[in-house]
Amino acid sequence: MAGLRHDTEGVTVAMGLVRRLIEEGVREVDRDAIKELVAAGGLGGAPRYSTLVVQEIAESPLAALASASVDWVELFDGEIPDTRRRTKEPDDWEQVMRPDLRAAITRIMATRDLSEIRLEGAYRLASAFLLGFEISERSGVSLCMPYLGGDWSSSAEREGLRTEVDIREIGQGNELAVAIAVSASLVDDVERQVAENELPISRCLVISPVDGPGRDSIPGPGAARSFAESCVDICRETAAGVDRLHLFLATPRPLAMMLGRVWNRLPPTLVYADLNPGYGPTYLVET
Repeated sequence: MAGLRHDTEGVTVAMGLVRRLIEEGVREVDRDAIKELVAAGGLGGAPRYSTLVVQEIAESPLAALASASVDWVELFDGEIPDTRRRTKEPDDWEQVMRPDLRAAITRIMATRDLSEIRLEGAYRLASAFLLGFEISERSGVSLCMPYLGGDWSSSAEREGLRTEVDIREIGQGNELAVAIAVSASLVDDVERQVAENELPISRCLVISPVDGPGRDSIPGPGAARSFAESCVDICRETAAGVDRLHLFLATPRPLAMMLGRVWNRLPPTLVYADLNPGYGPTYLVET
């Protein structure tokens, strides 16, 4: 978006300006003339943003119009989006997908005066987390994601949301499992994953809203931002002396992105994908 208003009134004004040009017989308009029209109609002043389309489990018609896009659909097993959970090659997360994403982000970040990146497409929580991690708070650019009929922005004003913390002793090593249980409870699945794969994990840290997991437990972007920051603070306190974190997510997608945005000053973290059933490792993020 080039900083132009795109609300209903702005579109109406723009249509009137174009209609006037047609009535006056104007057939060509140069850059300077467009700037004059924008100023005359009061159409400027909107935030400048670019769009990044991530096609992980389904292709998107928006990709052709986006500032940058990635297409990973063919890397996954499965014929429909719901079954595309496991990559055909286990290393594709780090060897193919992450470099693709970084290249797309580099193209977008070269845009002048960029204040926000809009994230579109069909992708799962691990990639949402990585998007936030790769375009972190330190970038100076906010991220916006459509969710539940509205836009959830990483720059939303914080709204307090209390957390519930549970620590389960496992005693299999010096690494820490972190289960972010917001949309659903996942601790039993995580403990099963740890046991079946003999992961070197000493404890399982479970973080959830104080009223328990549920579809509506995060009411909006401000609460999501506050919850993400609380999660990181809790992880920092719990992970002292830990060699590695294993991150399991059951969250709204914007919350996964916001977690990645603030995931800093923590041990190396292996992010897991829900394979339904079970989990599989995806990206390793190091702060």
